[in-house]
Amino acid sequence: MKSVVFIFVNVLQIYLLIGLLLALIVQWKGLKKIDSSVDGAGVWFRLITFPGIVVLWPIILFKWVKVSKNDS
Repeated sequence: MKSVVFIFVNVLQIYLLIGLLLALIVQWKGLKKIDSSVDGAGVWFRLITFPGIVVLWPIILFKWVKVSKNDS
C-alpha cells in the first residue's frame, strides 16, 4: 500500500511541476496568443489565473498548440 501512495505522490509532484513550468511560460509568452483580450492585463489578473493554469495545464497546452498551428 505504501508503494501505491508513494507512486501517486510522485506522479502528482511531476504533474504539478510540469504545470508550474508551463504556467510560467504561458504567462510570459503564450497567454496573449490563447486569448487576445488578455493583452494589457495587470499583475493581479496573472496572479489569479496562475493556479488554474498550473492545475489545468494539459488543456492550456492543447489550446496553445492549436492556436499556434492556426497562426502558421
